[in-house]
Amino acid sequence: MQLCDEETVLMRPVKKELLNKSRITEQTGVHPTNMALARAIIGDASDNLPGIKGAGFATVAKRLDFLSEEKTYTIDEVIEHCENSNSTLKFFSNVIEGRELVEHNYKMMQLYSPQMSIQAKTITKEAIENFEFTFNKTELIKMMNIDGFSDLNLSDLTAHMNRIAREN
Repeated sequence: MQLCDEETVLMRPVKKELLNKSRITEQTGVHPTNMALARAIIGDASDNLPGIKGAGFATVAKRLDFLSEEKTYTIDEVIEHCENSNSTLKFFSNVIEGRELVEHNYKMMQLYSPQMSIQAKTITKEAIENFEFTFNKTELIKMMNIDGFSDLNLSDLTAHMNRIAREN
């Protein structure tokens, strides 16, 4: 979600939905530019990252409503907001006390370029530049059968895929 912008959308085939930055903000109450920060607070079970107790998207969107803005916020700004809150709600004190957890989660959720050795970068670059496009009809048919598309006319698809392989 954090990568969605004017040109990038998120396709979620299991949920049968296509999300752009506006829909993400509507659904979660958090703008994509602040998604990693919100997830650092909430946690992410799929990545085995625990969150702040009592924090979910609804709570974060309500208590930290500024995260719905397009401006990119920092952990320091969130902590400052929690410290300056006159509320006695446990959420704010939990975030303050859990700062180290939030910082750790935030670091883990960043989508930075991987650190690679010069040799690994060279090998990867050569593999991409010298990649030969091929079309494996048998593998495509197997995948289509698994996905339930076995009754489609494959002759048109085969011609189209062969044309793409030739052009690239």
